[in-house]
Amino acid sequence: MIASPAGTRRRSCVVSPAVLIAALLASTPTPADAARPLPRVRVIATGGTIGNAPTGRLSASDLVAGLPRAERLGRLETETFANLPSAVLTMDDCARLSRHLAALLATDRELDGVVVTSGTDTLEELAWFLYLTLADDRPIVVVGAMRRPGAADADGPVNLADAVRVAGHRSARGLGTVVVMHGQILSARQVRKRHGTNLDAFDAPESERLGTVKRGRVQMRMRSGGVSQGTEKHLPISIPGSLALPDAASLPRVDVLLTYQDAEGDLIDAAVAQGARGIVLAGAGAGALTPSQADAVRRVAGAGVPVVIGSRTGAGAATRPDTFGALPILAAGDLEPLKTRLVLVLALARGMDESQIARLFGAGSLNERQR
Repeated sequence: MIASPAGTRRRSCVVSPAVLIAALLASTPTPADAARPLPRVRVIATGGTIGNAPTGRLSASDLVAGLPRAERLGRLETETFANLPSAVLTMDDCARLSRHLAALLATDRELDGVVVTSGTDTLEELAWFLYLTLADDRPIVVVGAMRRPGAADADGPVNLADAVRVAGHRSARGLGTVVVMHGQILSARQVRKRHGTNLDAFDAPESERLGTVKRGRVQMRMRSGGVSQGTEKHLPISIPGSLALPDAASLPRVDVLLTYQDAEGDLIDAAVAQGARGIVLAGAGAGALTPSQADAVRRVAGAGVPVVIGSRTGAGAATRPDTFGALPILAAGDLEPLKTRLVLVLALARGMDESQIARLFGAGSLNERQR
């Protein structure tokens, strides 16, 4: 044991030669790597904990400046789009960001990828919105942090460095928007914040990961035929950019309501009365409703307002409820209610009719299903 100047004692650290060699191999570029130019990656900040320092909110340039050896990660460019908590960002902000990214990618063909920093509270919604609205082959990576800059366990710099590596990696092309958190590469469709405060809030089962970033190396998981694991079932919404934003169209209001014991259907009526053009229900279990909610579904659907039901459980597929006979309602399958809402928002913004909306969720028209 060796005494420190302050009188405390610290344990000497002995590193084996094998560990040293492994570390050198992980950090030393191969001749092929050295010959390949570093990727050009644009880092776009929108705010959130990742940039919420005690001294004030950090810009994208500040975030990149805080990365150790940033010059080795790529040719990094920065842009601050917004600097707000993610729950403060509006749907119109998301639409502006999507249109901005579409224009950027269309005009700069030499750009290899984009990283978008976000607050984690609604990170999964932003990532799914960008996935649905952007069709470019190049990676768009959404990243955040659970700890503020300057905290002893701040995770922002590591998460951001990992995100930059993924954005510049050729194996991440064609996946659409992904999320990188805690060394994991996650699909925008499946990613979910599973804890309010823990560092591993976004950790997912191995089967849900597209890949990992370990010791600075991007490792994608592949299925037979070269398709990355995590690719979702073959629905229209599984294709990146399948619901691209129409020019200058406003986004309609769609509300999410919960099923619980004695849940009243008048809340559904009230939402429609206040301007909701679509309703998503987070049903109990696999999609159960109360009798009052079922009556309200009939009323609003009869007035031309589409209703989609998902499961409030966070896992498993929702099916159309059959307790009350045939209802004019669509089932979201395994898509969570919050993400189902975004599908319905974009479908309505594009002017889709009932049959087109039904096909997004793998169903025929509601009228056909009720016969």
